[in-house]
Amino acid sequence: MKTINKLGTIEAICFLLIIIVNQIIINLPKNLIINTGSSAWINIIYLAVIVVLISLLVCKMFKPFQGKDIVDIAEFLGGKPLKIFVGFSYILLFVLISGIFLRYFSETLKLIYFPNSPVYFISLFFIIGIIIANKLGFRSVVLANLLIVPIVFIELFVIFISVSGKFVPERIFPILGY
Repeated sequence: MKTINKLGTIEAICFLLIIIVNQIIINLPKNLIINTGSSAWINIIYLAVIVVLISLLVCKMFKPFQGKDIVDIAEFLGGKPLKIFVGFSYILLFVLISGIFLRYFSETLKLIYFPNSPVYFISLFFIIGIIIANKLGFRSVVLANLLIVPIVFIELFVIFISVSGKFVPERIFPILGY
């Protein structure tokens, strides 16, 4: 049986940071502003409070099941049928979400950088990269991420400093939106 290498604390933090920063910088502002307008900053505070409360609730519920994953807990609670249902549900969820994200990201790249290229061609490059990363193993992806994180944060810092002159605090008003 193959042994699994555990991630170190710094590696795990960098891995989570790059995922969170990707979602915040690339996806969150446009969708949030479209939906909430000038009260987007209040919505972020509400969402942060709700996420912290849900995280605390989930941690409290998982306390009796330390060292077990969701499939093991499903087997404990409902036996083998629930374990199989939960396992297939998660596989289906991850396949659908991966496909949707790949298509969304490929279409965004097509729109911005490659307007004359077909979407399936752009997606194919990412699928090849995913296959290579899968062959090399998760640990190699995390180690490569560990090298990239400082560069990304330096670039983000430079971007924020360079646009700080265009920040106008009055634009957050009216406080409760339009």
